[in-house]
Amino acid sequence: MQSCVSYLRDAALALLYPTLCRVCGKSVERWDDGIACAACWESAEKLSANSCFCPKCGIVLQVPLDGRACGRCEALSWTAAKSCGPYDGALRESVRWLKSHPQLANRLGGWLAEEGEALAAAHNCELIIPVPLHHSRLKERGFNQAEIVARPVVRRTRIQLSLTSLVRTRLTERHRAGMGPSERARSVKGAFRVRAPRVIESRSVLVVDDVMTSGATADEVASCLYASGARSVCLLTIARAIIAHQQK
Repeated sequence: MQSCVSYLRDAALALLYPTLCRVCGKSVERWDDGIACAACWESAEKLSANSCFCPKCGIVLQVPLDGRACGRCEALSWTAAKSCGPYDGALRESVRWLKSHPQLANRLGGWLAEEGEALAAAHNCELIIPVPLHHSRLKERGFNQAEIVARPVVRRTRIQLSLTSLVRTRLTERHRAGMGPSERARSVKGAFRVRAPRVIESRSVLVVDDVMTSGATADEVASCLYASGARSVCLLTIARAIIAHQQK
């Protein structure tokens, strides 16, 4: 029955609502694939499977380090970070799409749920917190993309979701291409506050966002959570941007 429904839905997509892949421009033939075609999703999955990632900061490594951290992220305050893969192809376009559309492709949602479940199990995470937006930016956009990313992970893991324990108290400058790690870190310094320390204290927290670049926002969030008594902080994102150097 489910396969019949999927077939009819995919047929309707092709006939009534034809969609072009935002990566290669070819037709998207499956509803579950969302903004990218099956071939581009397969390419993203293959790239992720063939890449080596630092277990702490999640950056793509040129050579495997047998489970050791890259050494450039020692000053960063969180415990572990994981993404579906590098910021490229279908993952890059999904992040871009999510800035203006509160939608995740079902295929990406399932992928995020798998990665989040593995990360949460490895570190005994008890609470999921999406990186909050400042209230003025939330009003402007209408939704928090990090919350959209968190939803499939919450459904899979049944871990408690908290949308109110952490708040963004300061409207920060949007990070631009070309901003260095130090400039990014300065822009978010003191931008977050834990509103409900009792929810955070002694718990392992999984923080969720759409993309990580330098790690400045994630580091500030983690530092804020640790200051309120969090036992550990892990990070999950759709994608990890490739940068030449990473510092706090």
